[in-house]
Amino acid sequence: MAVLVLSHKPAPDPQDSLSVLLEFVSGISGTLAMVRSSPTYFRLHAFARNASAEVLSRTDLVLRRSGAEPQHLSFSPVDSVRINLEAFADAVAGVSPYPISTSEMLDTAAAFEAIAEAAKSNGGLQEV
Repeated sequence: MAVLVLSHKPAPDPQDSLSVLLEFVSGISGTLAMVRSSPTYFRLHAFARNASAEVLSRTDLVLRRSGAEPQHLSFSPVDSVRINLEAFADAVAGVSPYPISTSEMLDTAAAFEAIAEAAKSNGGLQEV
C-alpha cells in the first residue's frame, strides 16, 4: 500500500487531500482518494475487462459495457444505518448471519489503521 498526503495549510486545518493505492491479495489494485476542503462528494468506480460501474450518488449508478450505450440507473433511497442495525439485531437473535464476516471487519480495520499510520509518517509517500 502506498499513501500520499498533500497539505497546503498549516495545522490544525484539515489535510487537503489523501491518496491511497491498494494492492489486494488477489493482485487487483484499487485507489482511494479524499479531498476534505471541497463540498461533500463521493464516487465509486469499479472497472472490469469489458465493463465498469460508477456510483455517482447514494441513488444513481452508471453501467458501461463495451459496445453498448451507458445505462443510467436510479434507485430509491434507503436508510443504510437502519438496515445495518436490523441485520445486527437479526444476527444477535440468531435469525440470520450478519452479512459481513468477523475476518472482513478485522481486515477493514487493519487497512484503515495502516492507512492512518502511513499518512502520519511525514505526511508523504509511504509504502506499507
